[in-house]
Amino acid sequence: MVGEAVEAARLEPRPRLADAPLFRTRGLVGADAMAFDRLGPIDLDVFASQIVGVAGVGGNGQDELVACAAGLAVPNAGTIAFDGHDLTGRPVSRFREAGVGYVSANRGEEGLCLAASIHDNFVARREHDPSFSRLGLLRRQAIDAAARSALTRLSVRFAALGDPAASLSGGNQQRLAVARELEREPKLLVAAQPTRGVDIAGTAFIHGLIAAFRDRGGAVLLVSESLDEILALSDRIVGLYKGRIVGRIGRAEASVETIGRMMLGQSSS
Repeated sequence: MVGEAVEAARLEPRPRLADAPLFRTRGLVGADAMAFDRLGPIDLDVFASQIVGVAGVGGNGQDELVACAAGLAVPNAGTIAFDGHDLTGRPVSRFREAGVGYVSANRGEEGLCLAASIHDNFVARREHDPSFSRLGLLRRQAIDAAARSALTRLSVRFAALGDPAASLSGGNQQRLAVARELEREPKLLVAAQPTRGVDIAGTAFIHGLIAAFRDRGGAVLLVSESLDEILALSDRIVGLYKGRIVGRIGRAEASVETIGRMMLGQSSS
């Protein structure tokens, strides 16, 4: 029906492998666009080889958490540590240099430039990578080869790399956005609503990419309003309600009912 085999992901939970979290917040308070505190204070840890799912109804602080975790916003209070280094208040470029990847919930306005070519979207934020540029000039053949290889591997259907990203279907746009982030080989992937508006086949494929990234040792902060997505992928789940964490549970204790209660502000304990 969707033109390709679809196999729903359901990860086996992994034990925590490291003694110290890769990503840690303490007393984190985040503000919305109007400078009103919408998040926190919260303490949150994400370990390598682990997916932490953040479940909550929209408007309960998820956007502020994502913005702070990806370095897109400076928290009003609290600290952000990554791989043992304090990144609180540092620019987004420092987060990316440290190894933080980001998949936006809004691929049309933040994740991609739809008017630009597929080629340009793929290389965005990697223009200074030595494999893609030399003496200040882009190596277009190297970029094209890398883009074609990555997009083919991820089953992104496109006619030509010079076509605008807008020519892709919604699912293929999201695959392009995910491919670009994972090709950078980040240590932490901040994934906000990674399959919103994506069809069944695309959702299964993106879930598989996230699962494989975790299995390679990557850490994932997954923010989603989809209970199925949270249940399918998360090793550990936290509930966010009115900007506060109201519960923390492992995969073994997780169910639609327990997560649903957390999303309504009821403690998991």
